[in-house]
Amino acid sequence: MRQLSEVDQDLIRLVQDPNFDRWIEQLTATGGCAHPIHLTGSTTTRDVLTGEVLHHYDTRNEPGERLLIRCRNRRATVCAPCSRLHAGDTFHLVRAGLVGGKTVPADVRERPRLFLTLTAPSFGPVHHVTADGQRCRPRRDGGDCEHGRSLGCPAVHTADDPRTGQPLCPDCYDYPAHVLWHAHAGRLWKAFTDNLYNHLAARVGRTRTGLRRSLRISYAKVAEYQ
Repeated sequence: MRQLSEVDQDLIRLVQDPNFDRWIEQLTATGGCAHPIHLTGSTTTRDVLTGEVLHHYDTRNEPGERLLIRCRNRRATVCAPCSRLHAGDTFHLVRAGLVGGKTVPADVRERPRLFLTLTAPSFGPVHHVTADGQRCRPRRDGGDCEHGRSLGCPAVHTADDPRTGQPLCPDCYDYPAHVLWHAHAGRLWKAFTDNLYNHLAARVGRTRTGLRRSLRISYAKVAEYQ
């Protein structure tokens, strides 16, 4: 045993633990979550009138005196199993909204739908991934910015190139606006959805209230970091 690594020793200890089967049950319940949340404590449910204990649970009876639950992080780089679960749930919800199912009537198939791409404003030119030998930002006339850096880039960038996504000139790039735009992205989306009915009503010559009586807009939003 002393010659084994700490990981191997821990595995042997877990297998020999009387609560090993329960530990496997917890792992299965979390779907193999990479960073499960460890809960400790107890809960008791009593009858309001009689005070009789209807149910009692205490983590002291669990392996390591802890209960594991999913972290439910949506980012695959943080937890691939939870991210995949969220992606699957989202897929079924969006699919039901397009073709019906899960209490959504099938005639939703005949209703208009749009796939919109809402792009953030530019905060300055950056290096980007190129393909087929194309150059990043070719410029015939060359030229430099006010800080003396080139306005073009003749290089060919791959996805793992550390320059990909970086500004051509860090001093020209509007970092404050970049940060503020992302910080207020939620409010910007709310403003968009709030005003959408106003714009549609104006297009068809109806009031917003009147339009809402005959039209309901449903949407699913997917956002990505820039």
